[in-house]
Amino acid sequence: MSTTETPAAEQKRPKAERIALNNMLFESVLHMQSAQALDQFRNQFTSLANQVRQLQGVEQRIQGALTTAEKDALAKVREQEIRDLQGKDGLFQKVYGFSAVALAQRPNFILNTVVRLLTPVTDEELTKHRENKEFKEEEVVVRDSSKLLHVSTLRGPAVQSFERDVKIIQANREAAVQLRAQAERLPEGEDKTKAQEAFAAAEKKLNEDNATMAKTYGFSLTRNYVADIQAGIFFVALTKEEAERALAQQQAEAGEAPKAEAKKEKAAKA
Repeated sequence: MSTTETPAAEQKRPKAERIALNNMLFESVLHMQSAQALDQFRNQFTSLANQVRQLQGVEQRIQGALTTAEKDALAKVREQEIRDLQGKDGLFQKVYGFSAVALAQRPNFILNTVVRLLTPVTDEELTKHRENKEFKEEEVVVRDSSKLLHVSTLRGPAVQSFERDVKIIQANREAAVQLRAQAERLPEGEDKTKAQEAFAAAEKKLNEDNATMAKTYGFSLTRNYVADIQAGIFFVALTKEEAERALAQQQAEAGEAPKAEAKKEKAAKA
């Protein structure tokens, strides 16, 4: 994938990372180091991607036009849309170092790399927290009329582990709720007893997992949370040709590594 270095102060372009997902190879294009940078990029990229789809819609209308006059009128609309899109994409490239139009139709995602967990607190709860000698006032985040308390900050692989574990424990909670409802509906008898036992086992496992989540991430099913994304990496799917070149390069680098190590050892002995 051909991109240039971004001039934006909050963007970083280290060596490209690659992730295999859904039978595709994705490559990192942009690192964003603040929530503001993430929001700005997401809004601008999404806007340009939507405009690309609108332009495609105009193209389809031209193909389906029944008269020359209709085609000519739509062609003028297309020219205006293209000029507007090129101008906006040019500004986008100056900020981010790559064309949004060129990548808009490829599968893409943002990998969260730093996440702050915040939980809403009442004034009474906040007063109790302030009584703790280790409490720091910067842990309180005020948004509109709500007060949020900083619980933990997750970084790197811990973010993906947290997001996975939250999905699992929420699914398990839903399954436990269904088991309880099933047990309550059944009449007295063997089936009801089995359903109650199944619910009891699911509830015990859920409580154990929730305790682990609280210890590991500061997360508990008993409270609401806000995941405050602080940094992320924008990944885009490589084309088949790009993926083949990337894999060939990776294999070549892997082959050169032992040779380089052997040279170092030889030089050290000399």
